[in-house]
Amino acid sequence: MSQVKKMYSHSADILNEWMEKLFPVIGQGCINFGYWKDIKPPLTIKKRLISQKNLYFKVFKKFDPNCRSVLEVGCGRGHGVFWLREIGYNAFGIDILKSQVERAKEQYFHLTPYFSIGKAEKLPFRNSSFDCIYSIEAAQHFLSFDEFCKESSRALKPNGKLFISTFFIKSTDCITELKKIIPDNLEGFHNALVISDAITLLENNGFKIDNPQESIGSEIFHFYASWQKQQLGDTSLSSLSNERIKWRDYYTGGGNNAHPWYQAFKNGWIDYYIIEARK
Repeated sequence: MSQVKKMYSHSADILNEWMEKLFPVIGQGCINFGYWKDIKPPLTIKKRLISQKNLYFKVFKKFDPNCRSVLEVGCGRGHGVFWLREIGYNAFGIDILKSQVERAKEQYFHLTPYFSIGKAEKLPFRNSSFDCIYSIEAAQHFLSFDEFCKESSRALKPNGKLFISTFFIKSTDCITELKKIIPDNLEGFHNALVISDAITLLENNGFKIDNPQESIGSEIFHFYASWQKQQLGDTSLSSLSNERIKWRDYYTGGGNNAHPWYQAFKNGWIDYYIIEARK
């Protein structure tokens, strides 16, 4: 099975219908949970868009002053590359999904040369091409985090920085309990790593962790769970396959405190981190 099919193999029945509800306004919104610090209810589409952009700029603020050439791995709709180029960075983006790259080029037609189809495990760039590589809420899709680390090291200049922002499993001890509330084949959760394993793979591929990984889950899961409940809570389940019926609680049920993402965070099974590593 190809990586693309693996990522979205179980979502054909609802993906197109529900994606716009969770990640609205293709021309403005990013595909991420959002960073909700200082955002207050009631939750609106405008606030949702702000949260998505805030997650990007939370990472951008960590860039070194000498970071000028930048690659985003998993660029999605292309907004991150656009924002960086607007403030003077020489930014490029790759995504494994052809549809996402096409959307990015359509949205930012003047930036077409800076978007391309590519895999995290085989970056389509020469050695020492970038001062900085970053990936926001995409690493949980990568088939091999090890190969991504190896390729990032190759494509970075000496002393180049790598930033990874996504959710990680807190420890191997909680995986069994976690799988009881978040299905194994949920799109976007296939390859989520234990945080300590991710750090080890980075170090094994020549990276030094400059700062302790920053936990930002407290500014993400509560409001994202509320947003998902608000957007999907009244959605009919009549079109779901039998396999997806068991996901009823994940998509629509339970309220915020019982919502699986929030429950997993509160139980200490997952957290959302920004990892900062230097080649």
